[in-house]
Amino acid sequence: MYKYAMYEKGNTFYRIDLAHTTYSIVPEDVFYKESHYKKNELQKLRASVYPTQGNDYLLLKHEGQIYPVDYKVVPLVKYLWSHHIETSGWNQPDDANIGFISMEHYTPTNESSLAFLQKVTEGLPTKVVNYYHQETNNALLEKSQKELLKLLKKGYIVLSIYSNFISISFDEASMKALHKKLHLKLNQDRLPGGGIIWSGILKDFKKVKT
Repeated sequence: MYKYAMYEKGNTFYRIDLAHTTYSIVPEDVFYKESHYKKNELQKLRASVYPTQGNDYLLLKHEGQIYPVDYKVVPLVKYLWSHHIETSGWNQPDDANIGFISMEHYTPTNESSLAFLQKVTEGLPTKVVNYYHQETNNALLEKSQKELLKLLKKGYIVLSIYSNFISISFDEASMKALHKKLHLKLNQDRLPGGGIIWSGILKDFKKVKT
């Protein structure tokens, strides 16, 4: 079983053997014949803000830019945008990852993003964790991640406050509960992610001939 991906900045196409940590370079026509990617979709992804999108996604336009958004959180991201919340990142929940959406502290009209999140999560198990007066560095993020996991396992939606951003975090179940409360339809449409990579991701792989 192979993974296929093209290089972020050039027209190099890879066939990657994850089991044997090897890769080979293949012609473009072979890449599109053997992979499940479509040329027009990868061209649009390459022109987006995050071309190396790993998760399955949909492309959304916001403030004149195109963003690939993890397909499970598309409804929530669109909902936040519709209320002028300036997002700065996201990840959808699955067995390996925590779901989250991070955002600016205030909207362009100086409304509190935290106050908005507290309102929309009202009635759901929610915890606010404040790290605002601590320097946001790797050690703090690692510490907060451990605390976050404990709260998520207890079924909480977690609102984390940092000096330069805030985030709402959730697992699959609490994400669905939030969708239901906000009358958002769970999204199933998607485009396959992982089709564009940066070359450094293959540093531990051995190149072999096709």
